[in-house]
Amino acid sequence: MTPHTPDFQAIFEQAPVNYVVVDNDYRIVAATNGYLAMAMRTRDALIGQNIFEAFPDNPNDPEAKGTQALKYGIEQARQTGKAEWLPGAVRYPIARPEEQGGGYEERWFRALNAPIFDTDGNVAYVIHGNEDVTDSTDSVA
Repeated sequence: MTPHTPDFQAIFEQAPVNYVVVDNDYRIVAATNGYLAMAMRTRDALIGQNIFEAFPDNPNDPEAKGTQALKYGIEQARQTGKAEWLPGAVRYPIARPEEQGGGYEERWFRALNAPIFDTDGNVAYVIHGNEDVTDSTDSVA
């Protein structure tokens, strides 16, 4: 049997999880199919976008702090060099695309952020994973 190199891009994209990868400028460089479904977006619409511009807080919600929690988690992964779950569930309404009616859809997430290192040991990317807990009792924060 001849060994072959696995198609890691296909493996990542099809993994049954909600993962997105951002570079040090917060640009989205990769996303799993699960993340795209959760986010109601296509890969073409997200790749290259700043994650905070792609997923802004609802401007009509003075209590919105989703982007603040996301940025904190990404920065913690960069600074500590360790994977870390954000404590509790985070409220982060997701903007619906216009073709899906627009507005915001109320969501709650458990979120994990983990650094991805380059060959010199520097953090090159952060992988952000989340679990939608909107329908669970964990979302009552």
